[in-house]
Amino acid sequence: MRRNRERAHRCCLVGLLLAGLLLAATTLLPREAMAQFGTGLPAREYPGLDYYQAMDEYLDGDFRSALRDFRAAGNSGIKTDQGRWVDSICYHTMVGESLFQLGDLPSALEQYTQALNLLIAHRHWMLRVDFPALGPDNRSGRRPVTWGPSGRATNLGRFPYKYPILQGRPDNERVIQQGGVVALPEFYMINAHEIARCSAVAIRRRRQIMGIACPHDPLTTQVLQALSLRPAPPNHWSQAWVSVQLGMAYAAAGKTETAISELSRGIQVGEAFDHPLTPVTLLQLGQIAFEQKQFGPAANYFFEATISGALFEQYDVVEEAFRAGLLTHLVTGQKGLYPPLAAATDWAQRESRWLEVSLLLAAAQNSSEINETGAAAAFVEQARRRAARSQILLGAVGARMQYANALVNYQAGNLQAGDAAFSSLLAYQSKSSFRLFEIGLVDRLYTGGAVTDRIADGLYQRALREPGASDWAVDPVETLSVVLTPHLPALEHWFEASLERKEPQRAIEIADRIRRHRFYTTLPMGGRLLALRWVLEAPSETIGPEAVLQRQDLMGAYPKYAALSKQAAAIKENLQAGPLLPTDDDARRAQSSALQELAQLSLAQEVLLREMALRRSASDFVFPPPLDFKKLQAALPENQLVLSFLNTSRGAYAFLLGKSNYSTWQLEAPAKVRAQAAAFLRSLGHLDGNQAIEVQKFADPTWQEIGKEFLRRLVNNANASVWDKFDELVVVPDGPLWYVPFESLQIAEDSGSVPLISKVRIRYVPTVSLSLPDARRAGPVAETAVVAGALFPRTPPEITDMAVADLKSGLPRVTRLTDPLPASSHVFSPLCDRVLVLDDMLDRSRGPYDWAPLQVDRGKAGSTLDSWLALPWGAPQQLVLPGFHTAAEDGLKRRTSGDEMFLAITGMMATGTRTILLSRWRTGGQSSFDLMREFTQELPYTVAADAWQRSVQLIRASELDLAREPRVKEERLDRAPNADHPFFWSGYLLVDTGLHPLPGGPDAVADAK
Repeated sequence: MRRNRERAHRCCLVGLLLAGLLLAATTLLPREAMAQFGTGLPAREYPGLDYYQAMDEYLDGDFRSALRDFRAAGNSGIKTDQGRWVDSICYHTMVGESLFQLGDLPSALEQYTQALNLLIAHRHWMLRVDFPALGPDNRSGRRPVTWGPSGRATNLGRFPYKYPILQGRPDNERVIQQGGVVALPEFYMINAHEIARCSAVAIRRRRQIMGIACPHDPLTTQVLQALSLRPAPPNHWSQAWVSVQLGMAYAAAGKTETAISELSRGIQVGEAFDHPLTPVTLLQLGQIAFEQKQFGPAANYFFEATISGALFEQYDVVEEAFRAGLLTHLVTGQKGLYPPLAAATDWAQRESRWLEVSLLLAAAQNSSEINETGAAAAFVEQARRRAARSQILLGAVGARMQYANALVNYQAGNLQAGDAAFSSLLAYQSKSSFRLFEIGLVDRLYTGGAVTDRIADGLYQRALREPGASDWAVDPVETLSVVLTPHLPALEHWFEASLERKEPQRAIEIADRIRRHRFYTTLPMGGRLLALRWVLEAPSETIGPEAVLQRQDLMGAYPKYAALSKQAAAIKENLQAGPLLPTDDDARRAQSSALQELAQLSLAQEVLLREMALRRSASDFVFPPPLDFKKLQAALPENQLVLSFLNTSRGAYAFLLGKSNYSTWQLEAPAKVRAQAAAFLRSLGHLDGNQAIEVQKFADPTWQEIGKEFLRRLVNNANASVWDKFDELVVVPDGPLWYVPFESLQIAEDSGSVPLISKVRIRYVPTVSLSLPDARRAGPVAETAVVAGALFPRTPPEITDMAVADLKSGLPRVTRLTDPLPASSHVFSPLCDRVLVLDDMLDRSRGPYDWAPLQVDRGKAGSTLDSWLALPWGAPQQLVLPGFHTAAEDGLKRRTSGDEMFLAITGMMATGTRTILLSRWRTGGQSSFDLMREFTQELPYTVAADAWQRSVQLIRASELDLAREPRVKEERLDRAPNADHPFFWSGYLLVDTGLHPLPGGPDAVADAK
């Protein structure tokens, strides 16, 4: 910056200096060229003074002003009959740099691309430059670096701002005679090292923005080919500048070792002097070393880049190198503050406000990482004051400010302020995330046909990877952005590419990835909080050995959380040892006090979880578990089939998976599948969820033919005999198939057809990975809590009372829950082993997590499913909801996709629940009560799918009491019909992982209790 100001002061001497340089330079030209060129006028200078004034604004952090002024400066650039000339490389690059700092990655990339197109078009420009002889820069006045010393032999070379160059043709007479374009020779003064520097910056930034897509972009190859000619005077010191640009190009092309070699050759010119490209060269070498996990060399390169950048007054390099150096310091687990920060921050006060603010934020981040919250908050406040009334916080620096703000506030226990800062951070990241932009580029490479299916598979695998320990360690903000932001099109294209490559196993795994991604993107912090809760609080056998190690690391790194967790666990254990609802007044008060304390401890844990989420600690996304196809298939029982579906934006697909084989096929268009589902539901009588149906409707056999044809299409015309070979079917629905009662779909037989549930047990799971139970042992389901309301608006209270009495007569311990509960249901529900909600769930029209599973505390704080997802960890093992409403009840008239069911079910399982029975439509009558009673009484003895199949068989054979079926119009009949019609028994969806109960039934439960 200071050097640019000095340059402005010297403008009054430009005329005399140019005249002298012109006379000297023209002596190097051929006689004919000199005659044509003339010597009477001073050569123009490019870039001009306005460019350096814009550079001052840029280096001080006024990015919008710099953007405007770089664009204006570009209007006065050299223009020829072939377009812009090489000086415009500088304008385009610095416009790109301003956009880059403002977070506009697409526009920045466009500017770098234009700069590199000019470099290719004018690749030989350096051959026309009259370079001066090398010499040291002995000028005084340069402010010394205070955080050194350098470990290199740092000798600065003297490089002028103006290099003479000839543009045009010296042989126009021959061109006129032989034909061609006449280009009169014109003499210019250009800043050659600035053009070379900007060329290198454009190549480097393009690699940084494009990520793994860069080597596959045609322009990357074109730049590499152009620079491979080494277009500079041979055996000349300027070849070092070519080496820098070429090294950047090799790095962009993914040829890392060659890049290192070329960059190393370009650090100094003539093996003696540092030059204006040295700072960015050291920075790039550091980045490559960091990517290769060579953290020692990386730290050294970054440190040297800060010194070199400071000496050449390239404060943007200094700023980036310090951030990279701090990252290396943190990733390698170094203690305390990054050593150079304090001295560099003091030094920056006189040089660049942008650099100073950035270093203050680096100090804040560093202080937060070492749990010095007070110091971190002070650094943030100091940075805010220094950035006041400037444009520094408009882009990337502002996002870093919000990150530091969020982290400091979470550490201080200020949840509201932390959430606000995090929300602002995400607003920036949604538009400016490198990882998200990279995913988009990879996707366009594949959909545009620029890469093969094989290459696309590798690119998708890297771009869409599950967040690992290194992702969290290197950039938690970018990683959070990826897990929180939907990018379903790219995942779907990856899925389709796998099918194109005839890799159905990979496709099935990706299909599960798509389901998990849909779920995570609806959760706070993209599932990061859920992952931390499971890693820290779930039973260790459910999370795997690697996550157990992560738990140990997290508990050690956050002793405050570990202490809170221990206290909460002790309180839960004491509460679970007592009755669910004590009858003694003292016991009730003690329980209420303990639950209140548990709620407070859990809230404190949740605040700490948000701090952890922003930090660099790893936490596997263990729920829903990722799918390993081969492991799951090997573990499947011989008698079990998994039927999985996936809807993408372009098609509907099905997979059938057994112990020893699998198959895949494409269904009809998703809209057609939805129409078929709607037709089947309407044939069962579903036109309105509250409408009473006439008895004669149940005698209409139309639904059987529709159900038979629908099943045939869904299973790809599989022979009906296939169902005789298996005992259990696990269905993984998607889209409108969540509304379809597979139990009632028809299997053709000689005498007609039979419902699918009469052949196989049926259960559902939201992901294929949940087809098998986790490693948790079956617990004693000893306490059954019942919420007794009204399953249908006109249901008399005595009907519900009788249902509760029936339950109490068949189960050992049944407790009726009433309002008010001893605590909000998200704190109280982990004490319940099983919950049966005999109440109409009228709040299901809201969001997938904005409804009250327990209903009894509906509308109160802590009642909704999103509250249940928070700590304290845990929920009822079994949850029975016969009053649940879905779009099935009106024949899919509502514009719903099925995602609300998927999310609600996955959300319930994410709390720790393993068995869920809910209604697609509620009948609200005696048949519903009877089904719930039979199911819950049978559960202690067998797996849930078997208990449900038995319950359905019993109900189908029983007579209906029409007076107690509010969904049936009461008529006088000679003989009451039975409940064989699927309206009464197929509206229930059993979600279950297949866990076997404790051997011995109720006696074992009592003993375990």
